[in-house]
Amino acid sequence: MDLQLMICPKCGGNATLLQMREDFEEMPDLSRPSEKARFPVRVEEFRCQEQGCENEFERIIKEPTP
Repeated sequence: MDLQLMICPKCGGNATLLQMREDFEEMPDLSRPSEKARFPVRVEEFRCQEQGCENEFERIIKEPTP
């Protein structure tokens, strides 16, 4: 896996990818208000490398529907 870098939203420093995981995001189903639809997503977890910040954050990437 290539080292992925991202900008920290807290301090603007470099953040590196810690891990990726598959998950689901739930959204209200507009045709059936009492139910929720689940969509597959990929979650990337990052940690800032700047000393004194070390902010951890996630980026959710929606998977394309087949």
